[in-house]
Amino acid sequence: MIERGKVRRVVTGHDGNGKAIVVEDGLAPSVRSNPLRPGHISIDLWRTNTAPVPVGGTEPDPTAVRARSTPTRGARCCAYRKSRRNPKRSAT
Repeated sequence: MIERGKVRRVVTGHDGNGKAIVVEDGLAPSVRSNPLRPGHISIDLWRTNTAPVPVGGTEPDPTAVRARSTPTRGARCCAYRKSRRNPKRSAT
């Protein structure tokens, strides 16, 4: 099962000279579960609020704020995990 902080996310951007850089390399900060959906986990890997996407390396992380929908000119990359076992079903 995917647990909080167990998905690696690498964010790239560009420095002042236009050179590609790694802005962030670490655990995905936006991992959520819902007690009403046992076994379900949602991970926002990246979200954009506009297009074209700014790549200066100083923009705030758009996954820090929970959003249920993608902006009209934006994009969203996420992963979901649903437990295959139904915890409400008894094993008789």
